[in-house]
Amino acid sequence: MPQISTNNKYTITSPLLGPSNNLASTLDTDTVIVESSNLKASQQWYFTTTPVDGYYRFHTSQKGDDYALDIRGYDGEDPFSIHFHDVDTQGKMVGQYWMIADWGDGSARISNNFTGMEVLLDVEEADGGFTALLSNADQNKTGQKWSFAVVGVDASTSVTGTSSTATATPTSLVSSGTRSATSATSKPTTVTSTPSPTSTPASGGGDGGLSKGAIGGIAAAGIIGAVLLVAAGAYWWRRKRARAGYNLPLDHRPRMGLNA
Repeated sequence: MPQISTNNKYTITSPLLGPSNNLASTLDTDTVIVESSNLKASQQWYFTTTPVDGYYRFHTSQKGDDYALDIRGYDGEDPFSIHFHDVDTQGKMVGQYWMIADWGDGSARISNNFTGMEVLLDVEEADGGFTALLSNADQNKTGQKWSFAVVGVDASTSVTGTSSTATATPTSLVSSGTRSATSATSKPTTVTSTPSPTSTPASGGGDGGLSKGAIGGIAAAGIIGAVLLVAAGAYWWRRKRARAGYNLPLDHRPRMGLNA
């Protein structure tokens, strides 16, 4: 049987009603009607458990917990009429107990504990509208095939047949190319760039320039070299002069003495 969650609210429709109509309650009467789909409180159904396993009470948000879907018959009047009735807290009014089972074709069948599993909740066209009623299961009518859509979830998600309880599932956002799917929630990851260490140029020079200390050292070496060169030149010049003096011809002229 379909898995129904007592934590969810549902809209109820059938192929006969189409997606534009839902089963609904009325505010001031106990009548069950069909309304155009608009997700009003009268169309939002929820379920509470009963003492009988597999059976639920049907409520609408409009009627609340104190009223449940029921069938007449306790007073001998119109036993197959569908209506809302005060919730029986004593557990004696089993006409408020409903079972949702699988048709085997993707739709659900709804039976009542009081009338048995061979009598089903049905809807028929009448007087330009629709009427909810009970009919025999062997008729296999379109109005007996129901689907449940979770309120607040995309309409394509429904609880029918043997499907599991419908719940909203986060959708992955897949971008184009080879990027992986991100979760939409995913908070975006902040990427902070870290500057790379940079070289500090030597003071006073461009790329490949020499520092002041290097330039001073080269200048000093140049001066010292020049001084040594000059000194060497002077030494060799003086030595050459001295050698030239030794090679002068001797003066053989008689020297004149000083007269006394």
